Amino acid sequence: MAAVSLALSTAGLCSCGSNGRLRGAEPNARFVTERGAFYLGAADGIHRVALDGSTDTLAIPGRGLTVQDVSADWRTFLLSDSETDLFVADVATGSRRPVPALARRLSVASISPDGTRIAATRHADFSLPQSKWVDDDAVVIIDVATLAVVKELPASSQNEVHHVRWAADGSAIWLMTDWQLPNQWVTLADGIRRPAAAGFTAAPPSPLRPDPRRWPTPCAASLVADKRATEITIVEPGSPSRVLVAEEGRSRGVHDHESDFYEPTLSPGCATALFGFRGTLWAADVHTGRVGKLAVGELLFFAPP
Repeated sequence: MAAVSLALSTAGLCSCGSNGRLRGAEPNARFVTERGAFYLGAADGIHRVALDGSTDTLAIPGRGLTVQDVSADWRTFLLSDSETDLFVADVATGSRRPVPALARRLSVASISPDGTRIAATRHADFSLPQSKWVDDDAVVIIDVATLAVVKELPASSQNEVHHVRWAADGSAIWLMTDWQLPNQWVTLADGIRRPAAAGFTAAPPSPLRPDPRRWPTPCAASLVADKRATEITIVEPGSPSRVLVAEEGRSRGVHDHESDFYEPTLSPGCATALFGFRGTLWAADVHTGRVGKLAVGELLFFAPP
């Protein structure tokens, strides 16, 4: 095989490409003047990083962690890992407690509006022979303080839940399952499931708990990174679009279709663009176009002001 690859390469038929570099890239982002911070997922855990990179704190240690949800006061984080365990973490102390009832079985989880309960669902038990793997839409309610199961809502189908949200008043949960089945509104007091009449596209009958990680952006501008392009463009109302970040020295092979830029995002103050480039998070000043390295890892969400 090695001889064949070498022969193709020497014959000029190699489909290999070559990596590029960011034009004018600086070793850090200390030029950023906007104050603020964001959470970043790295190999060793969840970090809290300043927008200019001046501080980088390991908030919650652990390998392969994914944030399932965050409490309204930003203290409690629900985390999962590559083994599909569920953890309740205190971002103020960095502590991380495993939830026994979801050990290696977590599908999705969400925290209640008051931060005292968790609604979670399980996937099939992969410790069993594959012929006995069965998914369902049962829901367990966990007490955050004790990590004990305080209520279990029996399954109504053999479909795995891929999205669970709490009602804003904490009295019900909103479930979305696979196979485009109707969404379900489940009241906790009686456990009754009410399928949405409009099917899987239906909206919940009552307001849902807002996700503190998401808020409407105040930015009039937007960022565009074409999948095969080597530029990030900023589009502002009333102004011509302009290139904010550019990659140079890049060549693509025949089967090289991966985007080099991913998840370009404007900061809450709209003065800084954050984006991923080859496994590293970078910042660009929207006004000056200066570009600098922030940290190795993936942007998760911005911290509250």
